[in-house]
Amino acid sequence: MLGSNLRLGPRPPPKASVDALDIQLVKGEVQVNAALMSREELLEWAKRLKALAHKVTSLKILCLPRGLQWSQYHYANLQDRKAHVQHVYSLKEHKLGVQTASANVQHHIARTAFYTAVCAVLRRAPVTELVLGLRFSEGGYTMLSEALAANKTLKRLSLAGSHLGDTRFMCLKPGLVTNNSLEELDLTACNLSDAAALCVAGIIKAHADRRQALAFDEQLREYPDSSLLPHAAHGAFHARLRSIAASVDERCGGLLHLELAENKLTDKSARSLHDALSYDRRLIFLSLRANRLTAEAEREFIALMKEHQALLRVDLRQNPDPQLGILKASRAHGTQPHLDEGLALLLEAEEWSLRV
Repeated sequence: MLGSNLRLGPRPPPKASVDALDIQLVKGEVQVNAALMSREELLEWAKRLKALAHKVTSLKILCLPRGLQWSQYHYANLQDRKAHVQHVYSLKEHKLGVQTASANVQHHIARTAFYTAVCAVLRRAPVTELVLGLRFSEGGYTMLSEALAANKTLKRLSLAGSHLGDTRFMCLKPGLVTNNSLEELDLTACNLSDAAALCVAGIIKAHADRRQALAFDEQLREYPDSSLLPHAAHGAFHARLRSIAASVDERCGGLLHLELAENKLTDKSARSLHDALSYDRRLIFLSLRANRLTAEAEREFIALMKEHQALLRVDLRQNPDPQLGILKASRAHGTQPHLDEGLALLLEAEEWSLRV
């Protein structure tokens, strides 16, 4: 969640100053509020960022317009599922701030320098977190996709609140498929429809296929040790297969946390994600809060969670059906059980809680 820290509350709001960049680079954590910067300031900031891109470990380019408090973003997705409060990313002030900042970045004077600077961070720095709260052009997202494909360190990518839409998101698919380090993808309030959900499902399926193919290739050369007693050979053989699978998971990666809240996804999206996740064994958290889902989607995910090895939580709050809440999987022997260990599903209608 944007700027969150559950122990300390919201962090200080990001700076809207070119001069702050030099100070931030000392720690490698760069954060800027593009909504309050002029086109010329964004251009100068991008030039400085590119020159020192190798120092960046976290890059957050946010759009927080005047008139909205920083705490509104921090607590946006903690609100009561029954409350009919307009989501902060859907407010007119936020959309106008994103539109203005995006227009400045996409202007012919600034776009090449800006896109190149962000891509330089992905290509040259040990960056683990990238937050883009504004929109690039389709060409900019194509450049970003190529940089994502080359990156080996990124753990979290957030496009939350950017309202980028289906077409621009699909430009990122090649990079998201190729990248094997990304663990968290936040697409909250990205104006995505069922077409984009199908694209996300394709990314998940591609990751699963890559892991499965590599595991099959490496396990194919393993045989039980004939020098051991049958039961010992069987145990050692399967332990080795599990070790290979764990090694493949580490090398091939795949998403652990997927946020698709506050979009326009219907039950068709739920079916697409269900089908893709039936091949997956990594995803732990999935948020479909504040979409257009019904009880049919809930049934899809209950069935999935009975079989999925890792999926612990599916957030279905704030959808049209007021009975939808948070699906949780409770496993008796840890968070990564074998399929035959069983699990109990608990549907909780949670009220406002900082634990969410």
